[in-house]
Amino acid sequence: MSPARRRSFVERIFRAVVRLFPFDFRADHGSDLEQTLREQHREAQRVGSASSFGRLWLDVARDVFAKRDDSGTPATIRRRKIGRAPSGES
Repeated sequence: MSPARRRSFVERIFRAVVRLFPFDFRADHGSDLEQTLREQHREAQRVGSASSFGRLWLDVARDVFAKRDDSGTPATIRRRKIGRAPSGES
């Protein structure tokens, strides 16, 4: 499978995953979530190990099925946002 075709396939999967979240959450955070999934996928590709891809998809599954707070945000995503430095900073 060509890299462009593989990327297109992965993008379709990411969009499908985002649709699993509640509508209000998707409306507020859908594009950010897709971008985060793309970044995590690129990182897994960079590492290149099966465990990095496995960890990515386990995290995705956990987020989809995680208990949500009142805003609809899965607790796992909320914890990652709190611990992450703003873009461009280390």
